[in-house]
Amino acid sequence: MKFKAIKGHPIKGQQGIGTDVQDATYVEAARWGKYQWWRYFLGLMIILFAWMIAANFASAIVALAIGGKDRAGREHDLV
Repeated sequence: MKFKAIKGHPIKGQQGIGTDVQDATYVEAARWGKYQWWRYFLGLMIILFAWMIAANFASAIVALAIGGKDRAGREHDLV
């Protein structure tokens, strides 16, 4: 499977992130050496943050659906 990948560093006076856009396989792109520790850390933080947002959203939906009812369906005062 090929995808568009950017390789290299910007040239002075040229706009853009990279200098060369190529069709590359996943393994070829991995060999370019862009595996610094901060990339793994950033990826992990993005995953954990998204997981927390999704879990809080799901919990809020469940809490709103239950709305202070017990298992028998009786409503309770939350005070």
